[in-house]
Amino acid sequence: GYGFSVAIIGVAMAVMSLMGIYPMSIANFIQFALFFIYGFRLSGFLLIREIKNAAYRKTLAEATGKEVPIFVKFFMWVFMGVLYVAQTSGVAFRLFNKADNSVCQWIGIAISAFGIILEAVADKQKSEQKAKRPDMVATEQLYKIVRCPNYLGEITFWTGVFISGVTAYQGWGQWITAILA
Repeated sequence: GYGFSVAIIGVAMAVMSLMGIYPMSIANFIQFALFFIYGFRLSGFLLIREIKNAAYRKTLAEATGKEVPIFVKFFMWVFMGVLYVAQTSGVAFRLFNKADNSVCQWIGIAISAFGIILEAVADKQKSEQKAKRPDMVATEQLYKIVRCPNYLGEITFWTGVFISGVTAYQGWGQWITAILA
């Protein structure tokens, strides 16, 4: 669900910009689209993996054998909601502060786009390797260079979001939120 959460945040930001609540610009809409692409791609990948991969379903069932208490679920839902709002804060603060587009925003967009591509390629390569040898870890292509290139893509994406807002952060609260996310 967290991928879909990010996609929905991107859609909500786009709608608020179209309603005039936030400034409209090409750079902002590219960032909204990147949130949507990131979230939809990630959630789609995870959903397909869970549905199609019997070995993954077995491992998941073994790992989650016990029912999680409702108060733990509630805490997780709240924490994850806060986390994804904080992670998108680089763009949110740019919008809220009505900051002009900057070179940092475009650099952040490029870094985020690269992160999405890296993560998608790594996930595809891992799926292909797991289809051949489900009992082995992925060790070819990107996985020969970096142990977890899909996580590197994830980190790269969120680093781009942070960088895109660097010139827009106002006050220590916004800086702390953006840095900690």
